[in-house]
Amino acid sequence: MAMFSVRAALVSARSAALLILIGWLAFSPAIALVVTAGPTTVARPVKIEAVDQYLTWRGGVAFKKMSSAHISGSIVDGGLPGTKEVWTTRRGLYWEREDLDSIQTAVAVAESGGWKTNLSGQAITLSNSELTTMRRESALLFAGIFVGEMHAGVSARPDEFYDKTLWHIFRVSFGDEDTFDFFIQPSSGQLGAIRMTEDGRSRIVVYSDWKMIQGVQQPFAQKVKSGNEASQTDLHASHVVLNAAFPIELLNRPKDLVTKTFSSPSNSSGWIDFKFVDSKRIFIPARVNGREAMLLLDSGAETTVVGHEVADAAGIRCSGEIGMEGAGGSDNAALCKGISIQLGNARINGIVATKLDLDAIGRTVGVPIAAILGQEAFNAFVVDIDFEKRRIAFLAPDSFKVPIGAQRVVLKPIAGNRVLDISVEGKSPIPVFFDLGNGSPLDLFPSYWKPQHLLSNRPHTDSETGGAGGKKPVVVATLRTVSLANFTFHDVPTNFTAEAATTENSLRVKGNLGIPIFSRFHLMTNYAADELYLFPNSKDFSNPFKSPKH
Repeated sequence: MAMFSVRAALVSARSAALLILIGWLAFSPAIALVVTAGPTTVARPVKIEAVDQYLTWRGGVAFKKMSSAHISGSIVDGGLPGTKEVWTTRRGLYWEREDLDSIQTAVAVAESGGWKTNLSGQAITLSNSELTTMRRESALLFAGIFVGEMHAGVSARPDEFYDKTLWHIFRVSFGDEDTFDFFIQPSSGQLGAIRMTEDGRSRIVVYSDWKMIQGVQQPFAQKVKSGNEASQTDLHASHVVLNAAFPIELLNRPKDLVTKTFSSPSNSSGWIDFKFVDSKRIFIPARVNGREAMLLLDSGAETTVVGHEVADAAGIRCSGEIGMEGAGGSDNAALCKGISIQLGNARINGIVATKLDLDAIGRTVGVPIAAILGQEAFNAFVVDIDFEKRRIAFLAPDSFKVPIGAQRVVLKPIAGNRVLDISVEGKSPIPVFFDLGNGSPLDLFPSYWKPQHLLSNRPHTDSETGGAGGKKPVVVATLRTVSLANFTFHDVPTNFTAEAATTENSLRVKGNLGIPIFSRFHLMTNYAADELYLFPNSKDFSNPFKSPKH
């Protein structure tokens, strides 16, 4: 199964629609501006006076002096009711907490660094790109972007029609591909929506119920429309205060809610034999809430996933429906609380998993799947995988010592996953996902292979790849060399993925490195240290790669 990740207000790194004027993140349909079709542009260019009109309408001098915002209220996300609270400042400090059906997530951005919690309450360091994204989106709340703060630029755009309504448009950008288009009412200067295009994906945040707070117009209702209809959120503010002092203690990293225990004094699960299906899928025997199950190991899965059969057999309660994104496109998932998983002598408790139709995903990838062990286990343990002997162990990070002779590779956090650097045919290093759930040696994304012209004069064939969300077309070709750390692999079959809204397409990450590469090593992951340790397998390291089958 290729990597998938949940894309919803509840789970994301808040790198989408994070704080737009009301300070809330969501994916949902329009509220004040009904979007029934794509925008229709009008040839007449927008006059730059629309910016001045908007600034005056927001509150003029009071808006320009605004230094912070504290917002709280109610939320319905994917059918789950809850509450949300947000703090933000003009100088880039940010904090939010969302509580849905007793599932609490939070995110914080300090002057240097930041963190977020996943569904299960594990604290995860934010990547530099996530910090940049969140600071930019937070800056949209303030007037500073219109005088060059955050290196922002403003440009006029053509008028657009939405639902037979004409809007003036101006664009805020920060010097790269990401853009933020403001929809302004011609008669008043009122903001109707912001269209955000980040990392190649677009959504529209729509605002209504504007009220004057301390001399500044603030929207008390917000919805957002994205490509997945299940990612729908209604936000209604009940409390808005501007220019208050930011409580700096909110930025302190929280204690992880997931716990782990060991029934042996070695702080290890002990070696667990795994099934290596088709030499590209690791299945581990485990117990989910006391019930036996075979778990697919997937470092590319943002959450642990249970299928309907496992959930029903283990008495797992699931509710709501959130949108998620996979290698094959978008899908919907329910949230499941109170999950514990026994892995040999190790036990991990307090997991909040997602429930998907894994029977359908299994049919897509050609292997039956009952449940998926995702990032919670990698965050909690050092994961030791001995491919040569087909065995795995889960170790306590605080007592782990790096083995002598191990090749260290940096595993950088990004968007709920991990990336490492590789080199393709001697070119400059690129970041790719570390994905033990990907059955292909390497997938390259169009943001990399197209500008590099890697398919020019190279024999290739058409195929398909997939995972959560179904299947998508790919082009398969062979790369002469792929290098990871000090190791070089020759004649590597590679998927050249298409431009689509899947995890197999990103502007910031350039590919996905899969298990046919990693299975040539004895490897250990240590997410607490942001490191991967590699020992080449003497028997398998130089074997030719098998032709890909999808």
